[in-house]
Amino acid sequence: MGKATDVSGSKSDPIFIDELHEGIEGLLTVLVCRKWDVLSINKKYMSTDYIMSDKKGNIIHCYAKSFIAHRFQKILEEGCLYSIKAFAVVPNPEKYRVLKDSDYMIDLQGSTVVRKATDEIEKFNRYPFQLVPFEELTPTDNKHFVDVIGYVTIVGSPSKKSTGKKTVEFNLTNERAYQLRVTLWEDYGDEMVKRKSKNPGTYIILLTGMIAKEYLGNLCLSNSSATMLIDDAEIPAIKTFKDAISVVDVIDTGLPVLQVRPTLDTLKQLLEWGREKRKREIAAFRNKVMITNIRTKNSWFNYTCTLGKCRKGVTPNQKGSFWCESCSTEVSYLRPRYRIQADVTDGTADIVVVLFDETAEKLVGCPTKSLLADAEQDESGDSYVMPHVLQQLIGTSHVFEIKSHTYYQVADYESFNCSQIVADLPESEVKKEEKKPDEKKPDSFANPLEKSDAEDAAQVLNSNKGFPDNVESDVFRGKKRQLEEANIVGCGKKPVK
Repeated sequence: MGKATDVSGSKSDPIFIDELHEGIEGLLTVLVCRKWDVLSINKKYMSTDYIMSDKKGNIIHCYAKSFIAHRFQKILEEGCLYSIKAFAVVPNPEKYRVLKDSDYMIDLQGSTVVRKATDEIEKFNRYPFQLVPFEELTPTDNKHFVDVIGYVTIVGSPSKKSTGKKTVEFNLTNERAYQLRVTLWEDYGDEMVKRKSKNPGTYIILLTGMIAKEYLGNLCLSNSSATMLIDDAEIPAIKTFKDAISVVDVIDTGLPVLQVRPTLDTLKQLLEWGREKRKREIAAFRNKVMITNIRTKNSWFNYTCTLGKCRKGVTPNQKGSFWCESCSTEVSYLRPRYRIQADVTDGTADIVVVLFDETAEKLVGCPTKSLLADAEQDESGDSYVMPHVLQQLIGTSHVFEIKSHTYYQVADYESFNCSQIVADLPESEVKKEEKKPDEKKPDSFANPLEKSDAEDAAQVLNSNKGFPDNVESDVFRGKKRQLEEANIVGCGKKPVK
């Protein structure tokens, strides 16, 4: 790294941002507008980044990599003027652009010289934002970030995603009552909750560095490592927005923009919705189903990453250890998590439902680790025999909540993910399939596991054909598989996988 030198001299000719190109030398006088630290997905410090403006109103994205950033941390402060020389001009990457239309960035290096400058600071743009109207937003496809401004009335409670990461969601509304759903992850969500608690009622906020994605046919926003939450009432953009909403009716933004359609009554309806609507519209099934089989071909659990809050699956590598693609690193300690594939029916259709971790744990009644401790390996030693507690689920009935957008087709079956196990259906959701009091209700959801194993074995062995084409038929087929895996049928054979 080069040694710092004086900024004076004939080689320090003044230049402006719009004159920058690779290899240029000169003295750049800029105002530091924004400053933030960039962290990786595992919260590893990567760089300190800046947005700077010049006297002509041009703006540029600058950064100092982690190993030299300390040189500039206390020197470069927001709202102050500086003269900078001996920096590198580099191309703005094609992905994750903080400034969409900029061709270049500034790389602050070890040889870079920074000094406080004196100039007419009022001629510099202190708050340059690239605000995009909600109605003009399109998915950014990880190519660039966007800045948006709006108001919030209600912020949802923090919740955990399937990855284990915490999120906070809310609706952001513009002056034309157009709404976008916003998701802030981890510390960003915590900060939003803290700020909203201090600002009850209508809260105006400007969000920088946001990612725009389409979800279920709706455009949604989420934060990036370049996101800042800005709410200073003296900032011109916020003043202008406040004036704009002062003459319109503020609407309640508590309900999600993504409205779930009315609950579907049957699995047949769920299948039809999933096939036709896919991810364009969301619907939910919440009703009683019977488990007719537990699939074990792909096991009933996965080993997952334990780095930070990552919960992604891992794969063996050539070194004999495991690799997490999401974290791009080797994983020494693994955590087993449920991934149960269950065949279920409600008498109108048969589907495969996948239950992950907490949802599966609620169904099984014990964590994966404790179940795995007592599990037996098959003859090959490469996989596990289905535990007895999972075998006992066959033939039992439960109220599953299933969202239509999780539909996917694999080989010869159609599948959904189970979002939750519902303890009991509310009285208002009890389905009309219940018979009148004077009618005899068929025992379609009777639990075969209440019978003795001897009775079951005899009934299954002598009942390969002649079943009515209804729920009980599926239950007995599933029961036969269960007995085979428990070595009640076909003693000495390798358990079915």
